[in-house]
Amino acid sequence: MPLRVVSSTGKAAYVVVALASVIIAAIPIGSLSPAIGAATGTLATVAAVVVAARCFRGTDEAVDPPRPWWRMTAAPAAGYVGAGLFAVGGLCNIGAQGPGIATGSASLVIAGAFALSAIRLGSRRRRR
Repeated sequence: MPLRVVSSTGKAAYVVVALASVIIAAIPIGSLSPAIGAATGTLATVAAVVVAARCFRGTDEAVDPPRPWWRMTAAPAAGYVGAGLFAVGGLCNIGAQGPGIATGSASLVIAGAFALSAIRLGSRRRRR
């Protein structure tokens, strides 16, 4: 049976551990090489978001079947919040010089995925 996280406590714990993992992965390497540290942090962030999107489930979602490829959240509102947060972070990073451009671009791609998910979930709910 695939790993699924359905409780709010489990989701919060995952976010805390994922954030700590990104920091632990990026800062030591970043102190030696900022570009490689930024790349490591970006890859860790993308991996954490992908794992969360595949494993988290909302209260109205079936637990066993996999989500459609485009679905990042259980509800449109959560998708819009995720899109907004990653878009702001991405724009701030793109404004920075050096490796921030790649990091910001990755954040904007994640923001786009959250926005697409929210739009598609919203249109599905209106059709019901």
